[in-house]
This record gives sequence, C-alpha cells and structure tokens, in this order.
Amino acid sequence: MVKRVTIADTALEASFRVAELIAKKMKPRTSGEEINDPACNMTVETMLGKVARDQVSKVPLSNNTISQRIFEMSVDINEEVVERIKSNAKFALQVDESIAIAGKCPLLGFCGFIDKEVVEQLMFCRKLQTTTTGEDILASVTSYLTDHGLSWNDCCGICIDGAPSMIQTYKGFITRTLKENPSMTTAHCFLHREVRVEKSLLKV
Repeated sequence: MVKRVTIADTALEASFRVAELIAKKMKPRTSGEEINDPACNMTVETMLGKVARDQVSKVPLSNNTISQRIFEMSVDINEEVVERIKSNAKFALQVDESIAIAGKCPLLGFCGFIDKEVVEQLMFCRKLQTTTTGEDILASVTSYLTDHGLSWNDCCGICIDGAPSMIQTYKGFITRTLKENPSMTTAHCFLHREVRVEKSLLKV
C-alpha cells in the first residue's frame, strides 16, 4: 500500500523545520506566530496567490506549538546520544555548575565517546533545586544516568571546573564519584585553569 503525503504531513514537517530554525538562531519562541507566519503568508500570497497562502497558513506556528516542537526535538536528540553511548559501552563526562541569572543554578553535563570517531555532545542541563554541594551534584547526575539506563561503571573519565563543591577532599563531587567507580580518571578543565592564571597575572 502506497502512503500518500497529505497537507497535514507536510504542515507538521514544516512546523518542526521552523521550530528547529528558531531554536538554532536562539530567537524567542513567539517568533513563529509573530514574525515567520505573517511574513511567510504575505510572501506566498504575493507570489503564488491566496489558495497557496491558505495552504501555508495551515502550518502550526503558535508559541505553545513551537515550544512543544523544540522540546520533542531535544528529547529525540538526547535519546539518540544515549543509544550511541550504550552501543559503544564507555563514555567520558564533563560537569560544570554555575550560578545563572535570578540565582538559578544550572548543572551542565557534556559527554565524549568513540563512535568511529571522537564524539562530543551536550548530555544534559539540569537545575539544582536547593544547594550546590557535591552530594547534590552527584545525586543529579546519578539520577540522569539511572533514568537513561546508564551506570557510573560505564564512565571511564570525568572532568570538572575546579569549584569547591567539585574538589573538596571528603565531600566533593569527585571524591563521591570515585566511590561509585574507583577506576575513573579525573581532570581539571584546562579552560578554567587558564582563566585562573589570567586573573592571577592581572593582579600582578
């Protein structure tokens, strides 16, 4: 049986393509309905007529729709990354936490693994709910790994930013992760080391 491509199918695909473009350009999610939709309708009507415009206007570009499309794409990308990690058994992890605007504290996790070549990919971005201790960071990362069927035993190395919560001797994140997997290698991000050296030199 031959599957026919309908207007609904093409409108859905177009909606995802516009959402991807908005996300890549880091534009407000209202851009679809406030700018893209009116501009596209005007262009199509001018060049191809009202019938073509009516077809194009069926592409859903509301704020809520664009938000949902971006969320669905991010979930899909995350699932693909996890599956590629599982197929290659081992991965390395870089973790960075910082205080952002309005006192929120995002925890970023980047992964590296070998899939014919070295692949580096954003793994997660999670908000630490209350405090930013080594225990909180470990709990957040462990929760992510468990939810996606991964284990600390699969992590062969970890790189951190050098914050006190990361490197404290007894309660730091690194100390706690080594209890989960003592065979992991650990490293301090060279970019953070360079920044510290620069600050020290500026004081001289």
